[in-house]
Amino acid sequence: MHNAKAVAAGALFVAVCGLAAGFVRDPAAGAHARYMVSRVLADQAADAARKLCMPLVGTEWERCTANALANQWRAVADADAAQQSTPEAYRAQRFVVAVTAFLVQTQHCGALPHPGRAACDKAAIAAYHQAISCVSASEVTEQGCVCIGCPVPARPASRSAKLREV
Repeated sequence: MHNAKAVAAGALFVAVCGLAAGFVRDPAAGAHARYMVSRVLADQAADAARKLCMPLVGTEWERCTANALANQWRAVADADAAQQSTPEAYRAQRFVVAVTAFLVQTQHCGALPHPGRAACDKAAIAAYHQAISCVSASEVTEQGCVCIGCPVPARPASRSAKLREV
């Protein structure tokens, strides 16, 4: 019987080899292979992070699990946005970044004693509103990108240009 880690490592090796072959033969297939590898790596990282949360209890477990899920959702949103490379995909990515940051911050605030919790919650809501205002921005320019995780067009700007994050 094979060790699960060895099987996973073998599958990842095969995926990376397929990714390399995709670069040579078909750029579209290579892009899809990169996307699939990104998704597999995001899921593997999330599984590993959740396993680290298992021995924790109470609010520590909740915070650890929230961080693991938030990291997974952001990684998936990043992979989806890079794969689609459309303004709508990057808006969805910014939304996921805003929501996951809010989730993680409210979990942090929940662990604080009562006097500090109200101020923490207020700051989390303000940060969430700021991040959500970036989601609805129709186009983001390099000079106008002030949001964390906000994608900006690569130079030269064109409809098909790949977007990068600042």
